[in-house]
Amino acid sequence: MSSDSHIRLTLPADASFLTVCRAALSGILADAEDDEVEESKLVLSEVCAAGIADAEQGRIEIEFRPLPGTIEIVVSGLGSRTFLDDPVALEVVDRLTTRWHVDRDPQTGSASVTFARRLR
Repeated sequence: MSSDSHIRLTLPADASFLTVCRAALSGILADAEDDEVEESKLVLSEVCAAGIADAEQGRIEIEFRPLPGTIEIVVSGLGSRTFLDDPVALEVVDRLTTRWHVDRDPQTGSASVTFARRLR
């Protein structure tokens, strides 16, 4: 994974597009271990699925930021509901990431979730 593989996707807020998100992540993590790829895809799916239902403006943005030894992912355009409202999704994110946080825009109520996972 190199720092020039930075990708930003803007997709309709529809669960059928989760496969596009996972495929992009798989491509970025082509050199990572299989378990790292699968666990990263699971976290991405949980974060996106939890926020898709009430996404702002009917779309979400996903930004993949490769860093040395880490992949950082930002999912934005989410509505007020995030994975924090789902105890299973929260557990997945908490266990399978190195760090994560949620940012909310007080003006619009929209949210973004940033999470990172260390890679071997």
